[in-house]
Amino acid sequence: PTTVAPGTYRMRFAATDAAGRGGAADFEVVADLTPAGPLKLGGLLIGAIRNNSMAMALQFRDEEKIVGYIEMYGQITRVSARMEVAATPDGPAITTVQPGGSGTSEADKFILTGEIPIAALPPGDYIVRAFVSLEGQAEGKVVKTFRKLPK
Repeated sequence: PTTVAPGTYRMRFAATDAAGRGGAADFEVVADLTPAGPLKLGGLLIGAIRNNSMAMALQFRDEEKIVGYIEMYGQITRVSARMEVAATPDGPAITTVQPGGSGTSEADKFILTGEIPIAALPPGDYIVRAFVSLEGQAEGKVVKTFRKLPK
């Protein structure tokens, strides 16, 4: 890992295969926290529990559920949160769960996690959306895509 100033960056990934053919792809990366009223949200991470630990992934095949993980910063009072799976960024929720929270050793850092069922989803691409708000304040939203592979 590296530390960078908040902002938008371009990352280039390059690879060469065994036959010597190369290619590259550029991706825009936003290194910043998402506001949720006076709170700040880190990026949404998703993964599955494998061998009693969280394994971050973006493709799933046999998992009954995945886990959404968000770091939240600020003074916490009455927070409401939900995580949803949808077929498109703004489409209707297919499933919604209420994540749970826990404190950390840092006074203003909290962790939200939610178990999201995916067993009934057909193969395809999906969006996980997480919404967080402090009572009476603006809601923050973070998203992550994932793929469900055929069995």
